[in-house]
Amino acid sequence: MTLSASIMLPIPRLSITDDWPAYRGIADHDTRHETVNHSAEEWVRGDVHTNTVENVWSFFKRSVIGSYHKISTKHLDSYLDELEWRFNNRDNPYLFRDTLLKLVNSENLTYKILVASP
Repeated sequence: MTLSASIMLPIPRLSITDDWPAYRGIADHDTRHETVNHSAEEWVRGDVHTNTVENVWSFFKRSVIGSYHKISTKHLDSYLDELEWRFNNRDNPYLFRDTLLKLVNSENLTYKILVASP
């Protein structure tokens, strides 16, 4: 297989959940669904576990409690965007510098736009 052919291959997606019945049927033609059976005290099976998503939600909860104290549904997308960026950069030793650079190079958000109705 050539490099250009391998670049064109679809990337298989994977959803990993616990065994809660509401998650059944979330797989589709390009997304595999794996579960761990927490009710049978199965926490990990090979690479299948829910630790990563539990870590993300813990990170978000700590952000709400420690930084935001209260969040609004109007700005939830922005909170989640910040969470995604911070989580993906959590091992970055230059996080403070990179955060400042991102802020300095971003467009201004005026108060009028911030408080405008959606």
